[in-house]
Amino acid sequence: MINNFLQNKGIEKKIMRTQLSLEAKKILFSVFLTNIGNGTHTIAMSLLMYRNTGSVVAFGFVIIFEHFVSFLLQFIAGSMVDRGNPKWICVICDVGRGIIIIAISLAMSLTDQWFYYVIALTLVINICKPFYQSATFSIIPNLCKGEMLQKFNAMVGTSSQLGTIIGTVSAAPLIAFMDTSFVILINGVTYILAGLAIAWALIPKIETKESIVADVWIGNLWSDWKEVFYLLKRETSLWLHSLISATDFLVIMFFNLTLVPMVTKKFQENYFWLSAFEFSFAAGAVVTSLFTTRIIRRVGATRLSFIGITMQGVLLVLYAFFDHWLAIMLISFWLASWNVLSIVVMLSTLQQRCVGPIRGRISSLRQLSVLFLTSILVPLVSYGTDHSLSTGYFLAGSLCLLIGMVVWILRHPKLFGESLLHKKIKSDP
Repeated sequence: MINNFLQNKGIEKKIMRTQLSLEAKKILFSVFLTNIGNGTHTIAMSLLMYRNTGSVVAFGFVIIFEHFVSFLLQFIAGSMVDRGNPKWICVICDVGRGIIIIAISLAMSLTDQWFYYVIALTLVINICKPFYQSATFSIIPNLCKGEMLQKFNAMVGTSSQLGTIIGTVSAAPLIAFMDTSFVILINGVTYILAGLAIAWALIPKIETKESIVADVWIGNLWSDWKEVFYLLKRETSLWLHSLISATDFLVIMFFNLTLVPMVTKKFQENYFWLSAFEFSFAAGAVVTSLFTTRIIRRVGATRLSFIGITMQGVLLVLYAFFDHWLAIMLISFWLASWNVLSIVVMLSTLQQRCVGPIRGRISSLRQLSVLFLTSILVPLVSYGTDHSLSTGYFLAGSLCLLIGMVVWILRHPKLFGESLLHKKIKSDP
C-alpha cells in the first residue's frame, strides 16, 4: 500500500512536471489569437498580389521587403529587449499594430490603391515584429525549463497552427463574400486581443543589462553588439546554429510562396484547395507537437537537427511529382510534422545555451540569419516557380537537402559534435 502511494506520488510529480503553467498558457493563447488573423491575412495578401500581377515574384518581393524592414530594426530590437521589459514591449507591439491595421483596413474599403496598402501593412506589421520576436524569445525560458521549454515551443507551433486553421479555413468564404479589407480588419482585432492576453500574464523578473553609457543610447547599442560580435568570433558554433535554424522558417515561406500558383495551375483556380492544403499543413504541425518532446528524447536533438531539414527537402521535391489532392495533402501534413520537430530542436537549444541578458540579441541574430537567407533564396525560388512549378519545388527542396548535408557534416565529433547546438554562451551582465 505504501509502495502504491509512493508510486502514485511519483506519477503525480511527473504529471506536474509536464504541465505548462497558467502564465505560459496565456502566452500560448496570445499566439493563437494572433495566428487567426495571420492565417486570413496571408491568404488575402497572396491572392491580392497574384490577382493584380499574375506573378509569384511580386509576392516574393513583398516578403523580401518585409525582411528588409525587419533587418533595419533587428539591432535596435535585440539591445532594447536585453535592457528593457520584454513583457511590455510585446504588449505595446501587439496593441499598437492592431490599432493601425484596423485604420488601414477602413481606408482600404474607401479606395482601390491596393499597392500602397500592401506596403503600409507590410511596414506596420514588420516594424513591430523584431521587437516582439526578441521579447518572446527572452520571456519563454523564464517560464519553462528543460523539457518544458521544448514542450512550450512545440505548443507554440500547435497554437499557431490551430489559429492558422481557423484563419485559413475561414479565409476562402470571407474573401468570396466580403471585401479584402474586412479580412485585414480581423487581423488588427486579433493583434489587440493578443496584446491584452500578454498584459494579463504574470512574467517572472528577467535579468537585464545596466546602461553603461549614461544618457547616450547609441553608446549602449554599440557596446551591446560589440559584445555579440566578440562572441561570434570566439564561438563559431553560435552563428552556425543561428544560420541553420533559419532553414525551417524558409520552408514555411517556400510553402506559402508556392501555394497559390500550385492551386491556380493544378486545380484550375479553385481556391477551396488553398484552405484545404493549409489545413493539412496545420494538422501535421498540431499532431506532431503532441509527441515532440518524446521524439526528441528518443532520437536526440543533434541527430534530429539534420534529419528534420533533410526530410523537409525531400518532401518539397515530392510536390513536383504529384497532382492529386490527396497526395498533396499528405505531403503537406508530413512537411509540417518535420518542420515542427526541426524548429523545436533548433529554437529550444538556442534559448537554452544563452546565459544572462543576451537572449534578445541572440533572437535578433537568428532573425538576421533568416533575412540573409531569404534575400538570397526567396528570389531564386520565386523565379524558378514563375518558370515552372516543378522547377520552384526542385530548387526549394535541393536547397534544404544541401543544408541538411552541411549539418550532418558539422555534427561529426571531429568538427563540432554536440557543441554545435549545446555549448553554453554567457553574456556580461
